[in-house]
Amino acid sequence: MGSLTLPEAGLVYLDANGFIYSVERIEPYRTLLSPIWEQAAQLRAATGLKTPDAVHAATALVVGASLFVTNDPAFRRVDNLPVTVLSELMEGKEAEASAPDGENSS
Repeated sequence: MGSLTLPEAGLVYLDANGFIYSVERIEPYRTLLSPIWEQAAQLRAATGLKTPDAVHAATALVVGASLFVTNDPAFRRVDNLPVTVLSELMEGKEAEASAPDGENSS
């Protein structure tokens, strides 16, 4: 296997697909990631999420994330996933800021 030499300065862009496909064939990563892929497949079937989104949701569930921040309300279809939708959060903040003194719009 070759090695990767990173530049001393500057940004590095990583195409996640290349990384994922490389890692999935290597033990112990294959065994480690298998439960995530299985749960992602179940989530995709149950919720209709796209595969990459199902992988994100499954990962958050498997690691026990206490918050899942997104801009996609479709993640709310995933049971037990603590979803916060940023655009909705911002709408709430804007509504509070525009409410008359002492009133809360929620």
